[in-house]
Amino acid sequence: MINYNQQLLGMAKAMARLPYADKIKVFGSMAAGSSLPGDIDVFVDLSDTDLTDERQYQQFSGLMKLARLNYGYVDPFLRFKNTLIVRNDTATGWTRASNARAMRQNMDEQAKSLSEVIAHYNQLVPEVYDAPSP
Repeated sequence: MINYNQQLLGMAKAMARLPYADKIKVFGSMAAGSSLPGDIDVFVDLSDTDLTDERQYQQFSGLMKLARLNYGYVDPFLRFKNTLIVRNDTATGWTRASNARAMRQNMDEQAKSLSEVIAHYNQLVPEVYDAPSP
């Protein structure tokens, strides 16, 4: 049986292969280093970019695919300068996040780089299941 932390770490490693991985930040239980995180909450930090057109979502299809394939275990957000976007209820597209102010505050307080979180969990988990690339 594959350890749950191994699965989450594998998902994080799959995200690290995305072309915008350097902009992915982790918040929530995995950012806090929890030994039993419930999921991986991530956002693509686009806070220097205004959302002006929904076509801007297209470049994040790989992250959406990971969220769809791992529904309930990958919660992705796109943090634009003027709005916060989250996966829809079926992980087939993006929608504006409710409670955006509180979510942004959590992101500000908890955000860690994806590479930092991967390094931490690599120390906790000896052999890792690598999720397929999106």
